[in-house]
Amino acid sequence: MPIGKGMDPIQGTNNSLAMALIAARYLGDAQQLSTAKAGMTLDMVKETGELVVQLIEGIGENIDLYA
Repeated sequence: MPIGKGMDPIQGTNNSLAMALIAARYLGDAQQLSTAKAGMTLDMVKETGELVVQLIEGIGENIDLYA
């Protein structure tokens, strides 16, 4: 290295940092997607449960009607 000149970057360091940044952003996006999917799944389970309750209540009303 010549005197008065700054240190040269280590070969590949800039690429490695860029790849690490891309990976970190991807993991953040993947986490948000996973959270959204979990929320949608919980909503679906809740709605399905409500439909099952309505169905059972309807069956109970029919039993009361014909009993």
